[in-house]
Amino acid sequence: KAVEEANRLHTIQQLSTAIERKDDFLSTMSHELRTPLNGIIGLTESMLAGSCGSMPDKAVQTISTVKLSGKRLLQLINDILDAAK
Repeated sequence: KAVEEANRLHTIQQLSTAIERKDDFLSTMSHELRTPLNGIIGLTESMLAGSCGSMPDKAVQTISTVKLSGKRLLQLINDILDAAK
């Protein structure tokens, strides 16, 4: 019985460590992925608002595509991180 209890406690400790590592990983990935994406989205929004002056239509279209892609990727990352919690 003592061996079984020791094995059970060891398994609980391993699971606790794994959960802690998963939480640390998710926190790090959340920051490492979201921060640059939010920067990219913010810069594109600023450019589209005219911070760089007027731009050719093709540039506006390209920057709009970058913004939309960034927002889609950010939503995907948020969904993945939420599902992993």
